Amino acid sequence: MSDQESPKKIPKLAYALIAAAGLGMLFLDNPFSQNQHVDNAVADVNGQEISRHQVDRMFSDLRARANPDIADSTLRQNALDALISQVLLRQHALGSGYQLSDQALYQYIKGEFGDEATYQQMLDSNRITAQAYQEGLRQSQSVENYYRILSAAAAAPEANQALLAQLSLARDVHGIRIPLAPFAAQIAVDEAALAQYFQEHQGEYLSQPWVNISYLLLNPAALADPSQITAEQLAAARAQRAENVVRGGQYLIFDHAADAEQAAADIGAGNRSFADVSAAISQGEIAGQAGDLNPNAKGKGISKEVDEALFAINTIGGVSPVFNTEYGAMLVQLGSIEGAENLDDAALRQEIAREQSQEQFTDIANRLFDAAQSGTPLADLAHQAGLSVAHLEGVNPSSRQAEWLSHAQVQEALFGGKALAVKAPVQAIDLGNASLFMVVDERGEAAPQPLENVREQVVQDYQNEKAKADQQAAAKAIEEALANASAELGELIAQAQGEEGHYSQLSYLSAPEAELDPIMYSFLMEQNTPLASHELPDQSIVVARIKAVYPLPEDKADAQLREVLGQQERIAQIRAMQEGLDQWLRAQSKIRVDNAALSADTVAN
Repeated sequence: MSDQESPKKIPKLAYALIAAAGLGMLFLDNPFSQNQHVDNAVADVNGQEISRHQVDRMFSDLRARANPDIADSTLRQNALDALISQVLLRQHALGSGYQLSDQALYQYIKGEFGDEATYQQMLDSNRITAQAYQEGLRQSQSVENYYRILSAAAAAPEANQALLAQLSLARDVHGIRIPLAPFAAQIAVDEAALAQYFQEHQGEYLSQPWVNISYLLLNPAALADPSQITAEQLAAARAQRAENVVRGGQYLIFDHAADAEQAAADIGAGNRSFADVSAAISQGEIAGQAGDLNPNAKGKGISKEVDEALFAINTIGGVSPVFNTEYGAMLVQLGSIEGAENLDDAALRQEIAREQSQEQFTDIANRLFDAAQSGTPLADLAHQAGLSVAHLEGVNPSSRQAEWLSHAQVQEALFGGKALAVKAPVQAIDLGNASLFMVVDERGEAAPQPLENVREQVVQDYQNEKAKADQQAAAKAIEEALANASAELGELIAQAQGEEGHYSQLSYLSAPEAELDPIMYSFLMEQNTPLASHELPDQSIVVARIKAVYPLPEDKADAQLREVLGQQERIAQIRAMQEGLDQWLRAQSKIRVDNAALSADTVAN
């Protein structure tokens, strides 16, 4: 962007395109832009500032994936630390002297955009010069390649082999699973004791919080109307698709026209193939030249005559008649056709409508996001979009009246630590495939419930709690019988209604037996004493005795599991390398953090 141009919001579709090319840092909200002043800076890393907006965005991403019990202040500090590490690692890579070659840069751009027209269209639509784009791309790919090289060196094969040898140990286990339910069923319910239990645990039986909301859901699918696509638009789309088709193949140039005619006749009669003639030219038996035709769009070939001949062939493998060019008499063979598939009118209308709706969606969504951030009421946003405000009542954290209610950012906005206040300004949320604009009209907090409303759950919890002592006593008796090989073991298992199993060749490099659930399998593999008891999440208790430990036979090892575990170890080594480098860079760097700006209360976008 030139100095004379005013800052302009880039459409989301453009952001997606730029991100695909690895150049998000060239545009607005750039966490890695060099030597520029950032408003509301919260940190400075060797002269490069990190803005509050960047921290908010990173915080929002972390919050969507993090344990809800983690405090916002802790997560915000984690967000800043992550951004500082990114800046340091990027600065280090760019200062290393390593740089992407011109050839690699060209190949990357060619792979992303295909042809010069598409590339130029992207540059024009985003108001960026080829020089600026390529410099940014060179930097981002140089950083990526630099750390890929370091990572490859960090993964020590001997360490991987030692880990795999350890993980390939197998064990045979005798296990007894003791469920809680049979013991709970024997607990009589005393009403006075039940009431007392409920009183002591009433906080566990609160009603769910709820909200009534008004919202707009902007969805590109709802904007598509294939019936409105005209015949002229269909014709234009077909012409455009035809221009996007590229063809490649092989060519033969003959020094003598007679040789060309003879070769064409032989190929036509099936006496020789195109490849046979090409080989004869390469071996000097026929005077001429043979080679490949790189894929090109129609009109973009090495000459008008070659282009017309190649695009006149109907099937892959087909050969043209002899034609004359400035290079001499030629034959070409069609080797490949790449590009848009041939769609009927109905399918093409659908595709055009989808493209139009995406463009319309991007434009409307950007305008509404800007308006929402300026405090525009929801009704006015609806009017701008030509939509109607919708409503949902009695929404709680488990509600699924709409699929988007389960989205992490929606849950955070409705029920998180900084949930929207009633009648607060419109909250705008990017759902990825749609945009949501939402207001909370009414809110109800979690509240105690009468025993009658939750009696069934309270009775079950009461019986389970009272039964734990009996279950644990039975597990202790079974553990002692198992340790002493007592004849009473079978009787004790039957009394506890336990499930007995003998498991052979349990190993991290072999799939567990079908009847062994993953959680129990994990406990048995982590057991580090010959005899132990484990309480599982379903409140059953497993008493397990390890009978033998030995190397897993080679033919029993799962090759895919071996590869996955090897990859995990390499990832761990690479992560350790990056963490060590990050610590070293921090010790060498000048890092300033404005803690007051970091902790200031804002709404993360």
